Amino acid sequence: MDDDMLLQDSASQRFVLVLLGDSLTQGYGLSPQQALSAQLQRVLDSRGAKVEVRNAGVSGETSAQGLMRFDRATTDVDGVVIQFGGNDMLQGRSPVAIRADLSDLVARARTRKLWVGLVGMKAPPIAGAGYRTAFDRIYRNLAEEHVVPLYPFYFEGLIDAQTGSGRPEFFLDRVHPSAQGVVVVAAGIANWLTQTLPPEIMGRRSN
Repeated sequence: MDDDMLLQDSASQRFVLVLLGDSLTQGYGLSPQQALSAQLQRVLDSRGAKVEVRNAGVSGETSAQGLMRFDRATTDVDGVVIQFGGNDMLQGRSPVAIRADLSDLVARARTRKLWVGLVGMKAPPIAGAGYRTAFDRIYRNLAEEHVVPLYPFYFEGLIDAQTGSGRPEFFLDRVHPSAQGVVVVAAGIANWLTQTLPPEIMGRRSN
């Protein structure tokens, strides 16, 4: 979606942005008010952004399953943030297959003329060097191929991507962030959106 289309009626309407992903988007173990969509909404509202954030996360989903429900999850929206890959990795799916599904998701969004952003994941050291290298390349390569904004690592600020170690207070278990952890994630994604969505939508002046 080009900027002119995004800005139509921007004075009276909010840009509807859906977060499409797995349990990290849904808010596993958290109340609806603690989930990423709600926390991101609060940050964006505090900055004067004209954005309505919707939660389309489903616990346990892979990128292939997300692709199957894409059209249903993106009804009446202006943009989508795609967050998948963790469950694919845990199931040992081929990085080639994961990349194909994510590429199809981005292409589907483009066909619908939606703004699209991609949230990346990184494989932990336990995944093995070969798999880790192939998996970690998926998101950067897709962002370059499709020319879409990339938030490189969902767990930025929570996990050291090199060692895989995280801060215990930011997690409910070994995988899912606590409400405190989601605060960090929401702040990072809000900063990213501020730089990637048109300034009129984000409540900032264009240069």
